[in-house]
Amino acid sequence: MVSELIDHTTSLWDVQKLHAVFCPSDVEAILNIPLCTRRQGDFWAWHHEKRGIFSVRSAYRMLAINKERATAYLENIAGRLDLRSEENEWMSVWQVKVPSKIHVFLWRLAHHSLPSRDVLHHRNMATQSTCSICGMPDSWKHSLIECNMAKCVWALEREEITQLMSEIQETEPRGWLAAIFSLLKPEELTRLVVTLWAIWYARRKAIHESSFQSPLSTHYFVNNFIADLEIIKTVQTAPVRGTQSVPPRWIPPPRGLVKINVDAAVSKNSSKAVAAAISRDAAGNFLGASALVIRGLSDPETVEAIACKEGLALASDLMVQHFRLASDNVNVIRGIKEDGMAVHGHIIREIKARAALFSTADFVHENMCSNVDAHTIARSAIYAEFGRLVWLLSPPQDVCNSYNFVDE
Repeated sequence: MVSELIDHTTSLWDVQKLHAVFCPSDVEAILNIPLCTRRQGDFWAWHHEKRGIFSVRSAYRMLAINKERATAYLENIAGRLDLRSEENEWMSVWQVKVPSKIHVFLWRLAHHSLPSRDVLHHRNMATQSTCSICGMPDSWKHSLIECNMAKCVWALEREEITQLMSEIQETEPRGWLAAIFSLLKPEELTRLVVTLWAIWYARRKAIHESSFQSPLSTHYFVNNFIADLEIIKTVQTAPVRGTQSVPPRWIPPPRGLVKINVDAAVSKNSSKAVAAAISRDAAGNFLGASALVIRGLSDPETVEAIACKEGLALASDLMVQHFRLASDNVNVIRGIKEDGMAVHGHIIREIKARAALFSTADFVHENMCSNVDAHTIARSAIYAEFGRLVWLLSPPQDVCNSYNFVDE
């Protein structure tokens, strides 16, 4: 029985029993399942969508991902089955400091959806799969790297970049991007992706408009484009004279309500997560704070939902009946106000049931700059032992001493 694996005094998983029954990978997966503290009926939820609501788009995405992983398994492609490494690959793509149109180009390249002749032929949109420029069999790699037109452009680039490109034997575009992104420095990455995009642009101009651009012109275009990016970056990061840093701002609640700020923290180096809450009256006076240190959970949004539940527990400890609870996670607040059915949907339902026991329980979203104290508690408690911490007489260290007040 699943109930035998739960410590009913703390409403958390019994880690010792889990390790006695399951292998370590299964224990990690089970610990990532959040538990609620009240009985509630089952409900349908589609876990491939954040809101838990089925959509054709998410179903198509799920089928495409499963097909890619099955292909990777059958073809013994290393590193393509790890979900976290896959997420890190996409993070590295989006973090390159280039315009959105180049990000879109990279996304299409990674999904093998650039209209090279082999793709068009496979979709019955072209009579043959050979390159329109050199007549060789076409592919994403041929168009961007191996075609004579592309080779002439790469010959003008830095030798360390071209040498690295020649050493990567990955034939699948997503794996090729992941490999090269892990080896190049940020400035080299920027130059690489801009050059890829420029080659593709010049190639499309040559094929569809019969406008052939010399390799040197493409090379100069890349240089000028990157120089413009550097100018924009310098302007954005340059400090403005006469301005001072704006201190964090705490937003007081409406008259007659107590304010409860909540936040979550997840440790990257251990299996700890913290759900924190802090309460203040309309004048900004400290009323109480708490932090719940949890084992195993790694999804920040789920921990943020648990932080909202911890805020309600703090309100009960303080015997507060009228309060406003603020979180900087818009998805969790939207789920509470609507009908959240995501992975943490049962936590959302428990929050709604508990909130009904108070006279006034208002849930709002506020920016992180107004939530510094709850964030400080969450980050500092990540080093504490598992369990619940409560402060009632005086605030934790470095809390409630750094805010300006802003009327709504």
